[in-house]
Amino acid sequence: MRRSKVRYRALMMLNSLGEAYLSQLADAVGVQPTRLRWVMHGHLPAYDPELSLVPIGFVEESRDGRYRLYRITARGRRKARSLAKRRRRT
Repeated sequence: MRRSKVRYRALMMLNSLGEAYLSQLADAVGVQPTRLRWVMHGHLPAYDPELSLVPIGFVEESRDGRYRLYRITARGRRKARSLAKRRRRT
């Protein structure tokens, strides 16, 4: 989480929104939807799949027809809170 600002922003934005479609979340984070999908699932060499938000369990993905809906998990909320506290201290 420390190395990727986009991964951090995506987690924090989902923490405030609760759930969002890929394009909505991409607009809120300020990146293209393709890059956000890479952040969520991993895309070598830029984003390691083992450190991405969905495989770790911080975010869960569901499909609504052909659209992807991302929802933050309880584990993701705890991580977002701890990252926010750490950021306030520094």
